[in-house]
Amino acid sequence: MHIHKLRKKAKKKKEGKYLTKRSILKKLYLKEREFRKLCIFKGIYPKDFKEIPLKLRSKFYKQKVYYSKNDFQKLAHEKIIQDFRKITICLKKYKKYKVALEDEEKCKNLIKNFPKYTLDHIIKERFPIFSYAIEQLDDALSAVVAYSLLPSNEKIGISNRFVTNCEVIKNHFHYYIYKTNRIKKGFISVKGYYLQAEILQKKVTWLIPHTFTPYLDKTIDFTIISTFIEYYICLLKFVLFKLYKMHNMVYPPEQSELLKNEKLRHLSYDRCLISLCREKFESPHTQVGESNEGKKNAHTLDSGNAADGHAVVQNPQEGASQVGEQSHSENHHEEGKTCSLPQKEHEAEEIKHNIDEQNDTLKDLFKNQVYYIHTDMPLDILSLIILSCGGSIGWNSPYSPYQLGDQKITHEILE
Repeated sequence: MHIHKLRKKAKKKKEGKYLTKRSILKKLYLKEREFRKLCIFKGIYPKDFKEIPLKLRSKFYKQKVYYSKNDFQKLAHEKIIQDFRKITICLKKYKKYKVALEDEEKCKNLIKNFPKYTLDHIIKERFPIFSYAIEQLDDALSAVVAYSLLPSNEKIGISNRFVTNCEVIKNHFHYYIYKTNRIKKGFISVKGYYLQAEILQKKVTWLIPHTFTPYLDKTIDFTIISTFIEYYICLLKFVLFKLYKMHNMVYPPEQSELLKNEKLRHLSYDRCLISLCREKFESPHTQVGESNEGKKNAHTLDSGNAADGHAVVQNPQEGASQVGEQSHSENHHEEGKTCSLPQKEHEAEEIKHNIDEQNDTLKDLFKNQVYYIHTDMPLDILSLIILSCGGSIGWNSPYSPYQLGDQKITHEILE
């Protein structure tokens, strides 16, 4: 082959590394709205014009959007594209049966069997290790908390389903933080309240904005924000499930029916507070019945424990001679292994000991202190900080464990 033809082939290969947005849409048979969703879920962004090499910039335009060939291959092998196509087919059938044929039974069947897509496999691809997901929680938490305060408006693009999901996930995360005493720092600014927690020795900071009447600007495209929120909700559910499981907690936590309508948010999941509310508002007859049942159960448990304890005490006496012989024979083998232990283990134990001491100081910062929060102050934020640092709270409500005139109150928080 001639040299000029080989040069032309090399140029074509270099030019083929970058593809325009329009060419990718034609190849994948997707709409612009679906392509935008797919890029957000996969974490693919267009290339800057400066990233293209100088030799090839003459044949590209600044106004157009370009993607690399590797990004196109990642999108082409995605499973969600088939789900998008099924959704479009289902919508066309629904319009046909609703407008032209006016068949309500078929419309109901289509709504029941409407196709859905999931983002589970995408999150597993993007975050193969759990620590990678915790590193990127900053943007997810701040976005979810801000979206939960917006008013739902389907015309603009703010869906009611996402707003309720964001509020629930925010409460679950705050409940986990103050139960496990994770908060390390806090800062108040004009934007809101900045909080920092340490999860698996990695710092996570998020912003809780001030409560105000939101002004919705028409220039903002809320449909793009809602797609990001859809991805963040799925990510936070994975992370919270793993964190709850690590601390032997049940996810999702149970919310009490008494405190659900009191707008207590993360406090409505606390079992200690729920038990105090039940003791206050239940009738005395039910309490007497429960106490009698508790005494009976305690009596049966004591008898059972006594029998089990007798059996447990007898078993070591019978097998003491066997265990003594085995341990005497195994000690000779273990002595040689323990002598060859490296010094790194001792250094790691010292580091862990120092970290635990620092965490204990923050856990017991507000120990034996009771704070009464008045109605002018934000209850959800102050309660999160005080409870995570070992304190206790009271507020203006019949469900509060401490009322205003209680002698146990040490501090009052006013405006």
